[in-house]
Amino acid sequence: MSVIRRVVTGNNAEGKSYIVSDETVRVGQLWRTDGEVPLGRVLGSELDNRFLPTTVAQIEPPAGASGFFFVPMPPWKTLQPVFEQGREAGFDREGFHRTGTLDYLYVLNGEIELVLDEGATLLRAGDAIVQRNTRHAWRNHTDEVVNLLATMVKLPA
Repeated sequence: MSVIRRVVTGNNAEGKSYIVSDETVRVGQLWRTDGEVPLGRVLGSELDNRFLPTTVAQIEPPAGASGFFFVPMPPWKTLQPVFEQGREAGFDREGFHRTGTLDYLYVLNGEIELVLDEGATLLRAGDAIVQRNTRHAWRNHTDEVVNLLATMVKLPA
């Protein structure tokens, strides 16, 4: 049986991003949404569907649309000065940002750290990520570019 690692992110009741699940699943359907897409804050044991505000609207598709991206992530030692100098709109000094989208990502090569408000995890080639409107940053601690495939889905308003 073929399996894949799937990491799912979410937001807690305080709006802080964290890893909801990190598990090995069978290859096939990695994630599915059914009308009510749980993206926002966790309220008790139920997920609330309100979006938390985006910081990088310029990279998102319009409402009701999606985008498919090839994302080369340079080493952190290259990106860190860019963020520290505030040269990327919507990113803070540590590279944190939030999209108002449901994102599906796949690591094509190497390894990269996904950093959230509460925790982080090291992702490797072949890992899949379901990012649900979470504040996050990426850290490539290697000397090589790490490539990701990403689909961003912007739900209708």
